[in-house]
Amino acid sequence: MIRVPIKLFIFIGLFLQHRTALANAVGSDFQNFNPTSNGIDFVTVQSSETLEPGFFNLGLFLNYAINPLPEFGDQEKERGELRNSLLGLDLNLGLGIAKDWDIGVNLPFTASQSIEEENERIQLQDRGLNEVRLNVKYRIAGSDRGGVAVVGTVNLNTIENNPYSGQDPGPIANIELVGDMILSGFTVGANVGYRARSEGEAIEDVPVEPLGDQWLYSLAVAKLLANIDTQIIGEIYGTVPASNDVGSDARRNMNSSEVLIGAKFLVSDSIAIHGGVATYLSQNANSPDYRIYSGINWTFGPAWGKKQSKVLKRKPSIVLPPPPPEAPTYPEVDPLPAPIVYVLENVEFGFNSANKLRPGSLAEIHKLGQILVRSTYSKVKIIGHTDSLGSTEYNLKLSQQRANTIKNYLLKNFKINPKLIEAVGMGESQPIAENNTLQGRQKNRRVEFKIYK
Repeated sequence: MIRVPIKLFIFIGLFLQHRTALANAVGSDFQNFNPTSNGIDFVTVQSSETLEPGFFNLGLFLNYAINPLPEFGDQEKERGELRNSLLGLDLNLGLGIAKDWDIGVNLPFTASQSIEEENERIQLQDRGLNEVRLNVKYRIAGSDRGGVAVVGTVNLNTIENNPYSGQDPGPIANIELVGDMILSGFTVGANVGYRARSEGEAIEDVPVEPLGDQWLYSLAVAKLLANIDTQIIGEIYGTVPASNDVGSDARRNMNSSEVLIGAKFLVSDSIAIHGGVATYLSQNANSPDYRIYSGINWTFGPAWGKKQSKVLKRKPSIVLPPPPPEAPTYPEVDPLPAPIVYVLENVEFGFNSANKLRPGSLAEIHKLGQILVRSTYSKVKIIGHTDSLGSTEYNLKLSQQRANTIKNYLLKNFKINPKLIEAVGMGESQPIAENNTLQGRQKNRRVEFKIYK
């Protein structure tokens, strides 16, 4: 059973009861910094991967922006010269609904603001909730090495008298195509999409027209440093007007572009802490001079169903190619037999333990023991694997100890010749999925049985 701290829900409830903000603050969409609701791979850029069914992700981010408020004077300003600042808070929740399908909600708040000098500008009249963003993602195709997905988002404005949306605006609809892949140990992602606006009437005496439709784009690259359990992330995200029939000032307001560099530290199997900085690529009305952010993602589940270990049978892993034509002849040698490989995913031990196997895992190992009793073989090799959390030396030792535990269980409960069974620990050296997500780490914590006929 999943238990979410009661204090967390009390905090969320108090924040939601706070009245909504009364004027725009952070550019055309109130927050250019939008952490993803499922917390997978990057910070604000979507990856194609979705949360597994029944899994939740809860995220809480703070970002401090220097000079995010739009100014309309012609005087040149130095980058970083403090004129105004905003502290934003993002509360995110993601949920895996079915295979390749998750949903989420993002709640961006303005926690505080400060104005250092007077100038003609748009600013918040109060703190509070800026908008409600609802999203759904469906993965069209993919594997552990990458894929393609479609993301749909609806933005519901909660800010009164927002000149960028106009008086009594309708919802904003976004559709994005998402792609990612692993290249030479780097995870690379790209998003491109369209934002359709239902803008309201222009607000009188405000030098800003409601914004029209926009194109969305973003790029990301990430690298997991397994030795320190930390992922380094770089991102570029922005918008451009969908129509060329806009004035220069409107074009300036509709363009936004930021570059972000950050790190995600994997504290435990389910908790990750974020931190980093961002700045604008081109000076416009919608991006701050500098942004500093920090956050936490907590992934947990499943909330329904029972996660059981699975025994997967693979084809023989050794294939001998035919000899090339006119190859020199050698004395015949018996080829190495091709093993039949069984993989146990999510073999669960007690926390930090190499001795206590959980009941679901014992049942699957028992099935393999029965297979061995009914089979004839020359050798059985048990190979233990771990995820990358912890040191390399620790994981190598732990995987060896766990492989030994399974070997001893089979020897104790089945009539197996101990000379024909071998236990080997490979540690974190042979991952089959990314270690930067909970789901990937679960796939990497596996045991392989190679049965040589």
